[in-house]
Amino acid sequence: MDQRSNNLVRTDAYDREAWSRAKRALAGDLGELVARGKRLLPHFDSLVEDLFAALFKLVVQVVPEPEAPKSTLLSRQVLRALVEAESFTELKEETALDLSRSAQGALALARRALALLKSGEVLLEEELFTAQALAKAEEDADALKDALAEAEDQNSPLADSIREKLEDAEDAKDSLGEDLEKVVSEIPDKFGRELSQTAERLPQELPENDERAQAFARNMGANGPSDAAARLQLAEKLRGAKKLEQLAALAGAFRAEARAARKKNRERASEELYRVGRGRDLARVLPAEMGALGDPRRRLDFLRRFVEGELQAYELRGTDRHGRGPLVVCLDGSGSMSGDRELWSKAVTLALVEIARRQNRPARALVFSGPEAPVQAFELTKKAPGGGRRPVDLNGVVSLAECFPGGGTDFQKPLQAAAEVIGESRYQHGDIVFITDGEANLAPAFVEEFGKLKRERDFAVYGVVVDDPRSKNVMRGAPPSRAVEELAKIADEVTTISRLTADSLRGLFEAL
Repeated sequence: MDQRSNNLVRTDAYDREAWSRAKRALAGDLGELVARGKRLLPHFDSLVEDLFAALFKLVVQVVPEPEAPKSTLLSRQVLRALVEAESFTELKEETALDLSRSAQGALALARRALALLKSGEVLLEEELFTAQALAKAEEDADALKDALAEAEDQNSPLADSIREKLEDAEDAKDSLGEDLEKVVSEIPDKFGRELSQTAERLPQELPENDERAQAFARNMGANGPSDAAARLQLAEKLRGAKKLEQLAALAGAFRAEARAARKKNRERASEELYRVGRGRDLARVLPAEMGALGDPRRRLDFLRRFVEGELQAYELRGTDRHGRGPLVVCLDGSGSMSGDRELWSKAVTLALVEIARRQNRPARALVFSGPEAPVQAFELTKKAPGGGRRPVDLNGVVSLAECFPGGGTDFQKPLQAAAEVIGESRYQHGDIVFITDGEANLAPAFVEEFGKLKRERDFAVYGVVVDDPRSKNVMRGAPPSRAVEELAKIADEVTTISRLTADSLRGLFEAL
């Protein structure tokens, strides 16, 4: 029996390569679905591939029933429901030669088939067991055929014994095959009807999935997925992920606020007075020097010094530093940050990434929780091919959005990890933004060592404490919380936030 005998749709090398790319994009999600499916339906992995091929190929050729193992009869019912659906021609217009949409459609149908089988309304447990037993009997018979062929080639005395076992295995296989044929013939019409209805919804749902993925990427500050495999991967991540959709909506607003704050900051103070020096820019010449123009005795001297650039004038320097080090956002992932605080803090992080991207700086997020939990790192920008402004790393952003470890709070470990990131950069002037709603101690030795590194690498630390609006700490005149006190030991600035809004950190956006 060749390796593809459990597949019902004939495919070529191009189709199989496309399916391999889809499987790599789906990775663990597909593996989990197949593992669940195989517990109910034999050859479930081959069924998913057949559904993909039926949607992907321009011309679908189904293996005739006599040429396929009888254990694939249930898979054939699923495939028939797709191919015979009234909307199949319309669906093919959306999926043919489109890896992403074909794979999404195949998974939607496979999930629906699995749900129907698990419900018990289509087949009873013992009827499903018949299919599994038949698949095992076919596998045993094939193994015995191979063993018999080898024994006969070697004139082994075991050949007769193997032949008898093979006859028994074939009898068992035939009996189970007859049982399964009867089971399949009695499958209620609901099975095919439900699957056909799923197929009929796909021509509308698949383009909507693509549009949702593109909108998500834009709100996250990234370009759309670069190829079909990336589109598939993102579409599957977004399937039913309400938190990701909420975060995308927030992130879009926060990024707009960050851009507005930075624009206003540049217009207001893109340059600042630095010192009095020498020059001939009349807009910056000191008023005392300009008075010489009205004095005939000093006018010639003024003109001479103007030509030579020796007038006393203010010197300016820009507030934006070029060649800056990375932006590192330390995000509290403890249990108390769940809900609105988690979404808000991640939306703020993505707004900060927008600033870093425009400054062509690397950006990384470090998610932390308790002392025993590892700090999880996510690259949020990546190098642009051929240079230029760094794009957002969409995979890193999605992974960050999904990450929420829960647990307690520890400040020291993420700060140490952030300092190491800054230290690895060839640029100085990096920034660490530390967002938390918890409290933790910073050891005096750590504070001293951290301060030394800050001076050496010339980076800034901004603390953001998400406070409880009902807490006494947000009342006017109340003492600062312990979180504020601890972060103040190492931070250049600590901001306490009570309103989880887009404009609550405008000052931070301007500072960066």
